[in-house]
Amino acid sequence: VTLSWSCSDFDQEVWMLGDSYFNMTDTQRWPSYMLKEGYTEYLLTGYPGRKSADALADFKDLLDFGTPKYAVWCMGMNDGDGASGVNASWQAATEEFIAICDEKGIIPILSTIPNTPTVINSFKNEIVKASGCRYIDFATAVNGTEKGSAWDAGMLANDQVHPLAPGAKALWEQVKKDIPDLLK
Repeated sequence: VTLSWSCSDFDQEVWMLGDSYFNMTDTQRWPSYMLKEGYTEYLLTGYPGRKSADALADFKDLLDFGTPKYAVWCMGMNDGDGASGVNASWQAATEEFIAICDEKGIIPILSTIPNTPTVINSFKNEIVKASGCRYIDFATAVNGTEKGSAWDAGMLANDQVHPLAPGAKALWEQVKKDIPDLLK
């Protein structure tokens, strides 16, 4: 028996790594709006509960099959910060992600992660903003910049972690604002 498999997305210039916020069909997730608007030229990988260390391992595996021009790192909600400092696992994975990108000539694009009433992301967002990398400012998009933020009205689901459709739309609008040159 011979089994073969291929994926043309490995040839895309843009690779995006995320978590449960990445869903192509759920209107409560921003990538669904990207797809609805006809943007299809990217590799997108994510799943619920994904931590940054897992995304980094996946990124390394994906690099066996191709090398993007841009790598978009939308990781951190499942690696919440502590009350007094950044999540060390997120920081280590993010630093290694950037180092790999630099080594391979990939342009890294980071993202801020919105704070919620149950998850602190303020410390990682400071690091993202000070990194010198381009970034998508998801925290600003939903008014989730401060610890304990409940986002703008109607944007945050009852679970206090995920967006509702208006929040997902706001996140998508921020993607278009911050990285319009990557959308094809």
